[in-house]
Amino acid sequence: MSERAGFIGCGAIFRKSVYDKIGGYPDWMFLYSNEWDLGLRTLQSGYKIIHFKKCQVRHRASTVNRTSKRLIVFSVKHELALIYKYYPSKRWKYLFRIFMNNLKRVKGDGLFAASYVIEGGIKFLKMRKAIQCTPVTTDVQNFFTEKFASAQSIFTSNIKKNRQIQ
Repeated sequence: MSERAGFIGCGAIFRKSVYDKIGGYPDWMFLYSNEWDLGLRTLQSGYKIIHFKKCQVRHRASTVNRTSKRLIVFSVKHELALIYKYYPSKRWKYLFRIFMNNLKRVKGDGLFAASYVIEGGIKFLKMRKAIQCTPVTTDVQNFFTEKFASAQSIFTSNIKKNRQIQ
């Protein structure tokens, strides 16, 4: 059992009372990273997100409409938006980290991934004025940064490993 900052939605169990209290999934995010938004609001409300190692979920996902481009563009756009919306301190530092850490995808996904990361960044810039900032506490920001791989130092080499386990 370990504390987390977020979760993968296809295999999560959530208390309905907590889900209702924090407002459920965000309407402003279509797909990818919306669990991290829910995680931030869960932490901000004083609850914990616990991972039970012995629990397993088998998620059979359809590959229809699931392209690398769509995954990368939405992930980058929404990860940047999360930081922009919730981080009260050093926001631009963390936005830079998110962008640069996502550019590391080139190593595993190929050169085309860089153009998808840039596209996600541009889509974020276009939407950011519509985002209502609701900062979390410094403690929640620090905990989230420690656990969320994309927000960590750009010199961290284990981003891909962290993406898979957190």
